[in-house]
Amino acid sequence: MARESAARAGAERPLAELGLRRRVSVVVPGHTAVMLLARDADLIALGLADWLPAAVRALGLRAFPIPLRLPPMELGMARHPRNDGDPAHHWFRERLAAAVLGLPGP
Repeated sequence: MARESAARAGAERPLAELGLRRRVSVVVPGHTAVMLLARDADLIALGLADWLPAAVRALGLRAFPIPLRLPPMELGMARHPRNDGDPAHHWFRERLAAAVLGLPGP
């Protein structure tokens, strides 16, 4: 799958440069599933603490800096065209983007 390959490519190259490799046990569709799985299993989740610190703490997880130089993660936002003219939807998208990017709200 393209999504799985893209997710793995981010950490594989920096690890290989150090003579290391990782073993991916599971690939899940979203960050909520990652956090719940990491909480209830003997697994490590990569890259959550940077933009979900409150959720990480609320679930009792511990976050550590990733000791690798990783390429930036690409995020996207999709919506149905019927929502383009909806002021409330526009307001929500702006706030969501600002929160994910760590920017102050408008």
